[in-house]
Amino acid sequence: MSNQKSWILNPLDSFINNGPIVEAFVGQELLTISEDYMKDNLHYWIREQKGSNAEVDYLVEIGSSVVPIEVKSGLSGKEKSIKIFLQEKKSSPYGILFSKNRYSAEGKIRHLPLYGVCATRLI
Repeated sequence: MSNQKSWILNPLDSFINNGPIVEAFVGQELLTISEDYMKDNLHYWIREQKGSNAEVDYLVEIGSSVVPIEVKSGLSGKEKSIKIFLQEKKSSPYGILFSKNRYSAEGKIRHLPLYGVCATRLI
């Protein structure tokens, strides 16, 4: 199937193995839906600890809380980094994981579909 045909007929399948593209898409959407004062303030988090590195794709301010956002291009992915962030930063009420999965919640992690990022408002 050609790339254009595949994109039109099976858009979510086209995201697989395109992690950087999907992360950039979500970042652009986060900037689009963010308040004006946040437009220049999209952040990420990295923990460099011997034997236990972790990275969260985006941090957003929702109300007075910082919420970590992880982006996965497939159906499933490791949630290690977002779990580490939530364990270390107790004041974060929850984290958001965008992927090809449907809406659900597991502990402090809200799973949201990639197609819902622009309509979510993240609340």
